[in-house]
This record gives sequence, structure tokens and C-alpha cells, in this order.
Amino acid sequence: MVNDGSSIDLSEGVKKIKAAIGNAKWISYPENQGKGYALRTGVQASNGDYLLYTDHDLPYTADSMIAFIELMHREGNEIIIGHRDETYYQDLPWFRVKLSHYLKTINTFILRLGTDDTQCGLKGFSKSIKPIFLETQTNRFLIDIEFLRRLKRRDKEVIILDVKSRDNVKMSTLGLRTILSELWAYFRIIVTT
Repeated sequence: MVNDGSSIDLSEGVKKIKAAIGNAKWISYPENQGKGYALRTGVQASNGDYLLYTDHDLPYTADSMIAFIELMHREGNEIIIGHRDETYYQDLPWFRVKLSHYLKTINTFILRLGTDDTQCGLKGFSKSIKPIFLETQTNRFLIDIEFLRRLKRRDKEVIILDVKSRDNVKMSTLGLRTILSELWAYFRIIVTT
């Protein structure tokens, strides 16, 4: 687990996690660097045959995560990408819903990434894909799009799996400054990868 510069005292939570999962790793650094940076840090420190990543609030059901593990471990798939259904968007502000739908349209018709839902926060891959993930350079939210672009350029087969959100998960908000910053990152990804 990676603490991306949170100022909240997480020591009690870390103790509980380490007590429950003996070989859990806790990585922390003082300044927020963004989702992409945190994911690369965690993937770099991993040593398992399979990697599964998600958000800190574990927004997806345990059954969804188990299905990922089964598809990788039992069936030998290298890359599994989650896909959220329309119920996910019911509790989001209208602007965020519109932004998500515009992004889905661009991903489908321009980037042709194999999924319209690049931002689903549940993805898994085998250790053979780890070097490709570590090539990413995006430090914020759109790391997923860059990762999928890199996979596509290498003709890697990506399996799409429908996932279910847990009940009562609180959705985060995006400010205008964040959205503008991500637009710039989006154009950089399109041009450079």
C-alpha cells in the first residue's frame, strides 16, 4: 500500500493491516505526487506473480476482485481491466457524468483502446506486464490511459471485466484546476505515446 503524501495519521490503520496481512508492505512519502506516481511506486515494490490495484476506499465488491484474480491465476490472462456499468454514475454530479461520457467517446472513437472505461479503478496484470507499466510517466489520474496506450502499441490482449461498486461508496470530486491539468496530460499522452 502506498500513502501518497497524506497528512492524516494512519499509524493505527497500518498496524491493523500489518497484523492481518503479515507480508503487507507500507510505503509512505511526505508530499502528494499523484495517482500515477503512487501506482508506479507500489508496482515497483511488488514481487508477486500477479498485481491488482485499486483505490484507497476499495470501491469495488470483493466478488469483483476475486473474479480478477481467477481470470489471471486460473486462466492465465495477462491484463484485466474493470468496466463500470451505468449504475456507477447515478450518484455523481452531472458535470462529472458528462465529463466521463466525453472521455468514453474519445477513448472509443479516437484512441481505440479496447474499452471506453479507462478510469475504472480496478485493474490487474501479471508480472510480465510490470515493465510496461513502469514505463508510464503520467503522475496523476490519467496514468490508466497512458498504460492502455502502451499495451495497445505492443498488441497486448486486454480482457474487460464488468465490476460492481460496493454500496455507499462516497465518490470523490474534481475541481476545475484538476480538470484543466488533466486535459493537458491527456493531450501529452495522445501526442507522445
